[in-house]
Amino acid sequence: MENASGGIRKGRFDIFAAQGWASTAGHTEHSAAYQQSYYLNGGFWINPNWELRLLANYVNARSERPRSEDDAPAKVLPSFKTDSFLSTFTANNAFDKAEGYAKLYYSGTYFYWLDEHDNAPSSSPNYSQQALNMTGLRVKETLRPWEGGRVIAGGDFDLTMTSNLDYNDISPILASFPNMFLFSPYLAGSHTFNFGKWGEFYLAPQAGLRGYVHTLWADALAPQVGLLAVRL
Repeated sequence: MENASGGIRKGRFDIFAAQGWASTAGHTEHSAAYQQSYYLNGGFWINPNWELRLLANYVNARSERPRSEDDAPAKVLPSFKTDSFLSTFTANNAFDKAEGYAKLYYSGTYFYWLDEHDNAPSSSPNYSQQALNMTGLRVKETLRPWEGGRVIAGGDFDLTMTSNLDYNDISPILASFPNMFLFSPYLAGSHTFNFGKWGEFYLAPQAGLRGYVHTLWADALAPQVGLLAVRL
C-alpha cells in the first residue's frame, strides 16, 4: 500500500491533492488485484460572498478470478476492471440572510469483464463493457427573509446515459439504452417559534413541495409537511 497527500492555503486560494495505491499478488494462481485513486480539490474566493471550487476524483481498479477445481488447465480466466471519474465545479455564495450554491457535475463509470469468453484464442481480445455516464446541475438557495423564518428553493437537472458493449470476433454487440433526463424543482419553508417562558422550547412547522419531470417515467409531485419540537 502507498498513499500521499498535501495541500496549501494562501490568501483567497486553497488546493488539496491526494493519491493512493493498494495491490496484492493474491494467495493463488490468477488472484492479483489493485486499486489506485487520485483526488483534487481547489477553491478561490472571488470576494467575501462568492467562492468557486473545482473537485476531481478518479479511481481505477482491477481484480482477477482465481482458478477453481472445475476449471481446465488451459481455460482462459477472466478479470474485472473498473474506471470511475467524478468532477464538480461549484459556485458557492454566502450572505447575511442567504447562502447556497450552483454545482455542475459529471460522473462516468466503466465496468469491464475481460476475457469473458474462455474459449477465445489468447490473441483475440474479448470483453464486456458497461458504461454509466451522468451529468447535470444542482442549484440550491436557503433564504432567511424574517426572524425565525427559512425558505429553501432549488432544482436538480440530471442526464443519464448508459450502454453495454459485448466485444468479440464472432458478433460484437453494442446496446445503447434511452437517455434519461430528470428535472426536479423544489420549494420549502419553515418558521421557528421560541417559547422562552417554557425554558428553551422550540416549535418549527414546515412544508415543502418537490416536482419530478422525467422523459421516460410519469411526472409526479411529492408534498411534505412536518412539525419539529425541541426542548433544550
